[in-house]
Amino acid sequence: MIDANDKATADLIGDAPKRRGRPSTGKAKSSAERMRELRRRNGWAIGDDFDGLTNTGLYELLASVHAKGQENLFERCVAELRKRMVHNSSQ
Repeated sequence: MIDANDKATADLIGDAPKRRGRPSTGKAKSSAERMRELRRRNGWAIGDDFDGLTNTGLYELLASVHAKGQENLFERCVAELRKRMVHNSSQ
């Protein structure tokens, strides 16, 4: 039994106050997982090949790489675009 004059001791039996905000589902993703999905959806994945990139994604990557001065990746993007142009013109 709790003393009626005791105001400092917390009530361990009673309900805890509800937490504020949206309840968690336990399925939260890390920042890296969210960015990986975003890159995959928008075609921004950069690997050894550009198969996962759409032409639009490749043009955006080309502009970004040129602005940053990344010559090696810039040349690879240009080579991939040339390869796609030759492939499309032969069809």
